[in-house]
Amino acid sequence: MTEQSRVAPAIGRRRRERSLVDVRPDWPGGPLPALVEAAVPDLDLAGWLAGRRDELLRDLDAHSAVLFCGFEVASADDFSRAARAVTPDLLGYLERAAPRTEVADRVFTSTEFNAEQWIPLHHEMSYWPTHLYFWCAQPSPW
Repeated sequence: MTEQSRVAPAIGRRRRERSLVDVRPDWPGGPLPALVEAAVPDLDLAGWLAGRRDELLRDLDAHSAVLFCGFEVASADDFSRAARAVTPDLLGYLERAAPRTEVADRVFTSTEFNAEQWIPLHHEMSYWPTHLYFWCAQPSPW
């Protein structure tokens, strides 16, 4: 990935797909994570990821993280579908070491401790998932 910006790398199975997504490995916040940004409004992330698992895993190997921006992920269920496009069998919250709410099938809130309470370092790794997925219901204004 030596180009400053590339449009739909290897994603362009069909010519018309090339303008759907812009992949930028070297953006001002990069190279970690790689930025994958929807170039058209209301692009469904789960639908776009379908069939691109190997490509995404290569990007994860190269950049350690991938940030998806501008995709249509309106609900926890949409997020679950997108995560399952990469990891079909999401882990449950097995140890229940901190209070969390299941907002969709195997999609949980962040730890719901008060600000005064201590959260052990690397608590999220207590059950050793292969990948971690994060979604925010209220996106940053940037």
